[in-house]
Order: sequence, then C-alpha cells, then structure tokens
Amino acid sequence: MDREQFNDHYSTLLTELSAAYEQRPWPSDRIDLLTDSIHAAETVMAGLQTDEQCDDPFPYVLTTQHEPQTTPEGESA
Repeated sequence: MDREQFNDHYSTLLTELSAAYEQRPWPSDRIDLLTDSIHAAETVMAGLQTDEQCDDPFPYVLTTQHEPQTTPEGESA
C-alpha cells in the first residue's frame, strides 16, 4: 500500500468513526474496532514521518552535557 492509499484508508476510518458516533445507541464494538485501527494507522504514520524527518535513530538523546547546578557557598538550596 503506498502513502496515498494509506492516507485514503486513514481518512475512511475517521469518516466511519464519525458516522458510528452519530448512531444511537452507539455501536460500541464497531467504535472499538475503528479506534484500534486508527491508533495503528497513526502509529505507522508517526513512524513514517520520523523516518523521513530524522536520520538520527535516537533524536531524544541529549547531545550536550549539562553541568549540575550548584549553589554559591554559604547559601542553602
């Protein structure tokens, strides 16, 4: 599945979820299935964006060292 098809699938899931919430009573099983599918799709999309935007596999690791804060002598923290 290419990116465009994936985005179309994601859009369809959102539309179906919106329609499911309009039904009374709510079809809980259907809503659960759709939200699980949307979560999975969003996880994949986040991974794709990360792969495209960042060559660093660990972008959350600080690259600079921070010195511990010290208080001047005679002052208490």
